[in-house]
Amino acid sequence: MASRKTFDQLIQPFQAKARDRSSPWGIVLWWELRRIPYNLIVGGAGLFSGVIAFTAAGISESKGGEPVGVPDGIFILVAPILFGIGANICYTAGWMVELLTRSFLRQDVSRFATPVFRAGVAFSVAVTFLPALFAVVYLLGR
Repeated sequence: MASRKTFDQLIQPFQAKARDRSSPWGIVLWWELRRIPYNLIVGGAGLFSGVIAFTAAGISESKGGEPVGVPDGIFILVAPILFGIGANICYTAGWMVELLTRSFLRQDVSRFATPVFRAGVAFSVAVTFLPALFAVVYLLGR
């Protein structure tokens, strides 16, 4: 599993252990220490996705079509900001769900945190690449 090893190496500098995962603040700290790598990974994917989408849009427009994948007007600046805010709201749901699950089940659920974090990052990156995917599919379908 080379991708898992690469992912673990990428977030290694941020892997400071929360001293007490049994307390609510320990759970929140565990998640918040990983917010920086989450934003770096998703933001990097967003930049790469944007480059792909703009390239596909430029090629499409140069061939006489519409620049599909490029938002118009101020939305071009606002869309990434809104996406980043939405992604961080969803990220916050990670520790909220863990706290709620812990309180309802009345047992330690911390072993699920790392797989949930990894799945959340993977899902966020996949969603981030959707505009690039749509732009490329449109370009190839022309």
